[in-house]
Amino acid sequence: ITRYMWMVLFVALCGYIFDAFEVMLYSNALVDIKKEFSFNFAGSGTVMTLSLLGYAIGGMFWGPLTDKIGRIRVMIYTVLGYAAFTGLTALSWNAMSLICFRFLMGFFAGGEWAAGAALITETWPPKYRGKVMAVMQCGWPIGAILASLVYAGVAPTWGWRWVFVSGILPALLVFWIRMSLKESERFVEYKKSEQKPVSWVEIFKGKYLKRTIMYILISFIGLLGYWCIMSWIPSMLRADRGMTIFASSMWFIIINVGCMIGYLTFGVVADRLGRRPTFTIYWLAAMVFAPLFAFYALSPAVMLPVGFCLGISMGYFSGYPMYGSELWPTWLRATGMGI
Repeated sequence: ITRYMWMVLFVALCGYIFDAFEVMLYSNALVDIKKEFSFNFAGSGTVMTLSLLGYAIGGMFWGPLTDKIGRIRVMIYTVLGYAAFTGLTALSWNAMSLICFRFLMGFFAGGEWAAGAALITETWPPKYRGKVMAVMQCGWPIGAILASLVYAGVAPTWGWRWVFVSGILPALLVFWIRMSLKESERFVEYKKSEQKPVSWVEIFKGKYLKRTIMYILISFIGLLGYWCIMSWIPSMLRADRGMTIFASSMWFIIINVGCMIGYLTFGVVADRLGRRPTFTIYWLAAMVFAPLFAFYALSPAVMLPVGFCLGISMGYFSGYPMYGSELWPTWLRATGMGI
């Protein structure tokens, strides 16, 4: 294990932290934005839906591009993009401008994850892959916690717009990426060899068809569960449970601390039991704790353990970069993971 391997992991982790930070700022600010733009909850959810649609389109666009031009260049472009459009969200003057800025933020954020995961896969030895990917995946709850802390510290005094101004800061990561990282040797060797066509259509051909379909299905299950729950928790705690901005942020942090533990333990369990049994265990846990939190955790004494366990059950997200990085060769890796 070299110093450079740790550097790759740390930079990819930071990229994913800020990825989550930019996305989850909206979940924290949703109630305030709802008031200013006279949205109902359906309208507020539509803005989040369209930003996630941008995320999906971004995954399809940036994945093949990552396999064409390299992991480092795409990380630079996507970090700059999601930082810029998060900052521009603060200037939103009506619902349409808000939707456009959030969609474009998602478009760039959707490409960073696959590029970082591919770079780690091609830099670290296979026997450490489960644990290393679990550490990278912890970037998401760390970013969500950071979004809650910034919102709780800035919004009560300065308003929600200044919260999004803070989203410009991750652009500084680009200078670190340019100075510290280089393309993986595997990718460089592939570029020197005979070039193969890079397109998301390729992952639906031949032996890759079944792998791609199964990966899309397990991703769909996990993403549906996560976004239906986590998008709404901050606003639910304020609107339904009557909590203050500070209190709802603290509860959201508790849930995301549980997520971090879940992400880390998934990597350990998956290396011992295998990918499929571990996915099953965590999905079943989420199936139990999500409705418990929504309908029965009405007092703080019950919310604390149930919310914490709900966060742990979300640990299945560590399985996506771990499992996905093993399904496709170098020339299709980011393409498959992106879609």
